[in-house]
Amino acid sequence: DIGLAVERLGQMGLLAEAGAKKPALAPAEELSEYPVREVVRRSREDRQFRGLLEVVQANLGHTMSTPEVTKLFGVYSETDLPPEVIMLLVQFCKEQSEARYGRGRRLTMAYIEKMAFQWRNDEVMTHERAEEWIREHQERESAIGEIRRELGIRDRDLTKTEREYLEKWLSKGFGPEAVAIAADRTITNTSKLSWKYMDSIMESWAGKGLFTPEEIETMAEAVEAAASLGYPVLLRPSYV
Repeated sequence: DIGLAVERLGQMGLLAEAGAKKPALAPAEELSEYPVREVVRRSREDRQFRGLLEVVQANLGHTMSTPEVTKLFGVYSETDLPPEVIMLLVQFCKEQSEARYGRGRRLTMAYIEKMAFQWRNDEVMTHERAEEWIREHQERESAIGEIRRELGIRDRDLTKTEREYLEKWLSKGFGPEAVAIAADRTITNTSKLSWKYMDSIMESWAGKGLFTPEEIETMAEAVEAAASLGYPVLLRPSYV
């Protein structure tokens, strides 16, 4: 009977293969609705959820409302994140909120929910992986902050598209210095900071394995030397 059930579930596409990555969850606003009575019962009978509730309430700094408790229960029930990982996530959210808006800024369950879905979809399922994820996030944000200063973007937040470009380049292995060189060449050639044009430069460098300022400048010098000797140059110097 079990074998037939497994076969049937497989035919219906409802049985994940071993080691298969879990599908991305639906947007956070589509969490299931839970009866208040069920949430209250679980907060009394489920020791793990009760402990999580106490930690989250302490970080929020106020007695949680019924909708907040229900939302936390949805995160606890639907993201598969272990309670200890959710606790670490809540602390991370609090630090991020204070860093951006200042101490005293009220941490919201909406932000916690959003990050919980991101961690679940990034498969942050252990305390060790959570610490690694936070470290990677901090390094990425530090690099983005340095790039912002290099580009003179200080009085506004990055747009969604700008952040996507920066995260893409950083993920390829470029550092802030390389991005600054690309920005300088972009402005020189177009008289403006064109993100699309700069992306074409970065893609060209990545295709040639040029990621550090030294590698980029060495190649540029080689191209200029070849051009001065009369050799054909197939690539525009501005892209090298």
